[in-house]
Amino acid sequence: GSAVNVAQDSPPNVVVRDVLTEYMGLLYRGMTFHGGRVPEHCASDVRSQILEFLLLSDGETHHIMEALFRSNPNSLLKIIELILADPTADSEKKSDIVAASLSALHAQSESVTAVLTSWYAVLSKEPSSSSVVGNVMTMIRHLMSSGTRDTSRDREKSVENLLRNATHSERGCWKHGKIPPSEAFLIHKLAGEAGFLNIRVYLYLLEKKHEDALALYLSEGRYHPEYIGDISSFLTVMMMDRQEVAEPFVIRNFEKLVLLSAETAAMLVNSSLLHRSADLKQFCLSGSSSDEVVYAFLKSFLEASDAPGVIFDVEVCKRYVTLLVGEDPGEVLEFLKRFEGILNPQEVLGMLTQTSFSDRQTKLRPAIIYLMSKLGDFVTATGLWKTELRDRMAELRAAISADRKSSEPAASGISDLVGVGLDICRAAVLKDPSGFSSVWFTLLESFLKPKSILFAYDNQSRRLSERGVSSPMTHHLPDEIKEAEV
Repeated sequence: GSAVNVAQDSPPNVVVRDVLTEYMGLLYRGMTFHGGRVPEHCASDVRSQILEFLLLSDGETHHIMEALFRSNPNSLLKIIELILADPTADSEKKSDIVAASLSALHAQSESVTAVLTSWYAVLSKEPSSSSVVGNVMTMIRHLMSSGTRDTSRDREKSVENLLRNATHSERGCWKHGKIPPSEAFLIHKLAGEAGFLNIRVYLYLLEKKHEDALALYLSEGRYHPEYIGDISSFLTVMMMDRQEVAEPFVIRNFEKLVLLSAETAAMLVNSSLLHRSADLKQFCLSGSSSDEVVYAFLKSFLEASDAPGVIFDVEVCKRYVTLLVGEDPGEVLEFLKRFEGILNPQEVLGMLTQTSFSDRQTKLRPAIIYLMSKLGDFVTATGLWKTELRDRMAELRAAISADRKSSEPAASGISDLVGVGLDICRAAVLKDPSGFSSVWFTLLESFLKPKSILFAYDNQSRRLSERGVSSPMTHHLPDEIKEAEV
């Protein structure tokens, strides 16, 4: 009962714990307050009692250890250092102290990562390297167990920090990164069970198995999206430091990389693989590459690259147009404008008009209008444009009737369509300034209708807003919008 009381965080207990920690440190050294000495025949029993006191637990929580860490962690670490360095202390008790200490550290509000360097410094002072290894392995087992309170990523970072100290510090028990096969096998196994990809990759790198590290990230990373940032950084470093290994591996496994993260694949190509454009074009055009993967990569590469033409030649552009028709037909027009001059308008028009789904045909209409105007068929282009404008106006009327906010995309679509109409006019005048003036007047009449309708809608919306009406219904609509026909 008194032990539990000491573990509670009342102000008097905090003071008592500070004194208690200092007193235990003195007793374990064989001293008492005021310079006294513990009798020789009692020293062993005193040390055993300190161990038992620190290990007090209710079966799940080490209340005393947790409370002492909250009050004075540095003093407690010094006591643990004395215990671990004590040649007379039972080795099993030492392992229990390490496990209990780690459990208590995990119960604190802050991550254990910050204290692991100090921890390793404590363990490294032991005279027996085999004992150090044993304690390090105990810490690793505990950190990889799911019973700790830290998040999975915090525990993984703690293990990685511990391994780096053990393999690369001057006092490391596995100097120069040489972990014995038995310990390495066990760490691999524990990391696999815990789902710690970074630990397994770190071990592969210590073993100079760079391809195994890359393969692990690409095969397992898609199931662990939280690692995408780590994988991206790792691939970038590998491309700089181990290009002779990383480059051919990435090209061979490019589909896996895109499945993992199309954005990462595009970034890597843009930064390090543009000189492999022939291989990447082959990937995009190969029948073995799935449409989903090729589309994801090309879309991400278009967004990431300042020089997309390195990969987007005529054949790749045609493949992407085909994919856009199926995935996002509304974006075909912008793509055609961006790569104007590369694709044959007649050929692309044939591709688009073969689309069998009516909803896609509707979304492709602006692109078809654009291509017809490029081919000089301004009469057909104008007719399609007016049909498209009529449909968009109907969408706007329906949207305003339902909800004012939902009308904004429809109004924006009409604005974009007006731009398409202007393109038709410009193209017509450039081809024959005198013969195509009728196109101007036909479209001008249509321009004025949506402008007056939108102006009326804007005025009505402003009046409703001033009266506190936020969602106009049909009976609030201006007559021009209710009755308009293009």
